[in-house]
Amino acid sequence: MRIAAPAESIRTCRAMASGRFGHFKPETEKKNRQADIRKGPALKRILEAWHSIDLDSPSGSLRCGRATIEIYDTVADRLSGINARQTDIDAFIAYLKVRESDHHDADKAGLFLSALVNTGCQKSYRIDLRGMAQLNQVAFRNCKRITVQCYKGEYFASYNAAQVTIRGNVFGVAIGQTGGKTVVHGDCIHVATKLMGGEVIVLGSAENVGFMMQGGRVDIKGRVEPVIDENHIQFGEAMEGGEISVNSYDTESVDKPHPYGGRIIIAGFLFFENGHQLLPFVRNNPEGLNSLLEHLEWQRKAGSHL
Repeated sequence: MRIAAPAESIRTCRAMASGRFGHFKPETEKKNRQADIRKGPALKRILEAWHSIDLDSPSGSLRCGRATIEIYDTVADRLSGINARQTDIDAFIAYLKVRESDHHDADKAGLFLSALVNTGCQKSYRIDLRGMAQLNQVAFRNCKRITVQCYKGEYFASYNAAQVTIRGNVFGVAIGQTGGKTVVHGDCIHVATKLMGGEVIVLGSAENVGFMMQGGRVDIKGRVEPVIDENHIQFGEAMEGGEISVNSYDTESVDKPHPYGGRIIIAGFLFFENGHQLLPFVRNNPEGLNSLLEHLEWQRKAGSHL
């Protein structure tokens, strides 16, 4: 089986996401809505930094990993010493809602907001993105305890090292997470790609889970949905370490997990360990996972062990 490149699978899944998340619509602001934006010294410095960031710099597109990190580092450096509080975060978001409308760059805004939170003086923050255009790259390199509310977004909690709670649907979550915990109260596509450590919990459904995962733990409480891209399997592809726990998945799909290492648990039963399928007969069993569960339940009642 050919392993699909991350960029290739991301393009495919983004097209899928537009259909799956399409019925979720942003909350529109009333035309006569006037936000109370008080431009104190902190907000003034924040906006100066915001307007100074040029996305047409030689660093290139934010879709390139190196460019993303370079721009984030630049933003964090310019925000150093501001020590933003929750009121400053709220004021900046209100500024984006009212003044920027749909014209701001979704990646730039998300990275900027991430740096603003990480350089802030509080241990915890709320980021309420409801009622505005989509933001991406929120909670990038997060080192605080934050709660994000949104209707959808892309690339949340990348390289997270603390605690992120997301209330909304996300395309790309906890990519490269190094530690801490990410909890998603919604549906996700591309979960825990290259996860290094920590824990990721998705309370809704998910697609493409644990690609090239190195460590940590992923728990999908909902269903792992079938993937249209025939070259990209549902979960555990090229996985080398860590643990994936799945409540249920499509047993009739063409492909099944092919991890190199780590553990995969399905419906509470250990299915793969260190790249080896523990019960090979299931692969060719036309009744799929249901037969496995019935067999294991019979073994449990008989007092047997795997």
